[in-house]
Amino acid sequence: PAAPARPLLLLYFNSLTEAQRHDLAAECRARRQTVLVLDRPLLLYLATAGLLPEAAPRRRALFFQLALPFTWLEPFPSAAPELFAGHEHLLQALFDPAGPTVLTAASGTGKTVLLQALVRRHHAPAEGRLVLLLNSPPAPAPESPLPLIEQELRRELLAHGVVPPGMGSGLAPAKALRYAQTWVLARPERRLLLLLDNADALLTPALAHSSPFGQAATGVARATAGRFRLVAACSPHPLSPHHRSSDPNPARVHLGPLLAPADAGAAETLLRRPLESLGLVFDDEVAVSEVLAAASYYPHMVQLAGRYLLAAVYARPRPAPGERPAHRLTLAEVRAVLKANLAEFSTVGNAVMGQSVEARLCYFLLSAGDAQEQYTAGPGAGWLPAELYRAVRGYWPNGATGPNASAPADYARLLDELHTAGVVLQASNGRYFINPPYKSQMESDEEMRSWLGSFSERPGDSDDAPPPGRPAAAAPAAPKVSLLKRLTSGPRRP
Repeated sequence: PAAPARPLLLLYFNSLTEAQRHDLAAECRARRQTVLVLDRPLLLYLATAGLLPEAAPRRRALFFQLALPFTWLEPFPSAAPELFAGHEHLLQALFDPAGPTVLTAASGTGKTVLLQALVRRHHAPAEGRLVLLLNSPPAPAPESPLPLIEQELRRELLAHGVVPPGMGSGLAPAKALRYAQTWVLARPERRLLLLLDNADALLTPALAHSSPFGQAATGVARATAGRFRLVAACSPHPLSPHHRSSDPNPARVHLGPLLAPADAGAAETLLRRPLESLGLVFDDEVAVSEVLAAASYYPHMVQLAGRYLLAAVYARPRPAPGERPAHRLTLAEVRAVLKANLAEFSTVGNAVMGQSVEARLCYFLLSAGDAQEQYTAGPGAGWLPAELYRAVRGYWPNGATGPNASAPADYARLLDELHTAGVVLQASNGRYFINPPYKSQMESDEEMRSWLGSFSERPGDSDDAPPPGRPAAAAPAAPKVSLLKRLTSGPRRP
């Protein structure tokens, strides 16, 4: 028969043997069906676990602990509350009247889900709180996405009674925002938070300084003391000219990884607890460290890694009748899963350096002990810009010449950018060190040199990488461009 769509709680007034429990787990995995069985021994055990009323919650937790290893479950849903472990402060800051107005994050690291969580948590029209999520659709260049955003804003304000009925598409955006101001100021408990997702095009310098929409929104926010606010979410790149330590912008907040020691523990719990609740264990603690490093400690990426690991376990062959299903995660299997899905775990590359040849090489050099021993004062000594420049030339001679060749000053700017983004740390002696959560463990020195042998031109000279073993065509002379620009527009990983 077809498996039920909902989880089942089965009361079994008899006793399951150990072999029967293993068969139950194998059957549930094969059907992708969650069935929790409460049989006679488990019922008696739970009854004796505590007879006082306050013990009931502990008995429920104990029941799940004992029953979940013998069923199928997907504990890593894409929008689970646990996704925000370590980022609770961002949810609070974004709703605060004096909070930031721009949220930057790399694609795929959870900014959209974070905005959706703000809506779920704070949107309460009956209590005078409106949290409206507007999506900025792509507009054909050179058109602006603003007309589409303004149209969506008018529709939302009309639907929630902020704009009087009968005001149609002819309502000017500035006037719609004035209606919003009037609505907010009518009662002291009212709040109106507009969340603008995918706002990269909206935040380009030309639009940011000339948009009447942005100026009107800023004026309403001031008039309402922050009870009306517009929060825009985008990648770090539109704001990169301001992404400097010397030019801090308190109105911006970055959805970064979990870097504090306590947060690192939370990220590990986020990976371990769901898997251990299903009776799965890691054979080697190194595997846990490599998963967290590959995910850059982002909660979203940690959960994504957990989903892939669990899928690998569920994909194993069904055991013989009475035998225990697969329950151990080996280091080799973890590494295979990470390697197979490496593109999805390039969070650092997407967030800061892109995926160009030179960017990947810099990221590797900052993490590699062998390279530090050869080009710096030794492993653990850290990097100076000139040393990183020499290392790039040494590892990739074919890419170190030509009109677009970099200079040591380019690497000084690069390291400054990485320091601002938290990817590297700077010691008092001026040397830079990779921040441990970002340390690359995905490739060896030999693999890097072999991969670089496929390229004979610099990033920025072509949009396509040459096929392995084939020399690149000669590139025409081009004006010298900055390293950072090339790092986000160079050849992609093969």
